[in-house]
Amino acid sequence: MSSSKVYAVVLFDQAAEELGKLVALWLKRSELGCYIYAKKIDPNGHYFHMWLEDTAPDGATLEMELQLPHQFVKAVFYAADVKRIGFLK
Repeated sequence: MSSSKVYAVVLFDQAAEELGKLVALWLKRSELGCYIYAKKIDPNGHYFHMWLEDTAPDGATLEMELQLPHQFVKAVFYAADVKRIGFLK
């Protein structure tokens, strides 16, 4: 398992369409594809695990785990901070 980096997990277009509203809160789009920011990832095992952070209406930080089939993941980019991942918005 990994931590202390920002991960952009790029999904295949068909995977993003199939997941639809299930990942709409976290899915971002750019001219190069659909991606999800993750706090941590673990690509080992039967599913690709991602830990996501979100902010609740009361300002509390929530951490959630999302598991996707490996075939949904096109690529993973990571850097020390979001600004270092150039193509992302």
